[in-house]
Amino acid sequence: MRRRSWVSRVLLQERTAGFPTVRPVTGPRPDPAGLRGTRVDVLVAGGARCHDPARVARAARAALPGARVDVLPHVSHHALPLAAAGEVAAFLAAGGG
Repeated sequence: MRRRSWVSRVLLQERTAGFPTVRPVTGPRPDPAGLRGTRVDVLVAGGARCHDPARVARAARAALPGARVDVLPHVSHHALPLAAAGEVAAFLAAGGG
C-alpha cells in the first residue's frame, strides 16, 4: 500500500510538471450581437460549482434568443465530455448541424 501511494505521487508530479503555470491572457467578453443570426448551441454543466447553471442558461437565452440552450444537471464542466458523452452527442445531433 505504501509503495502504491509513493508511485501515485510520482505519477501525479510527472503529469503536472508540464502544466502551464501562467494564466492565459483573455480579452473582453464577445458582444452577443455579433452572434445573432448564427446557430449557437449552449450546453451548461449543471453540476459545476464555478458558476450558477440556471443563471448561465438564462443569460444565454436572453443574449442569444435563437440559441438552443440545455442544462445537464448531474455533471460538472470537467466531467462533461466523458461522464455525459452520450447526452452531449445527442444534444449536438438533435441540432441538425
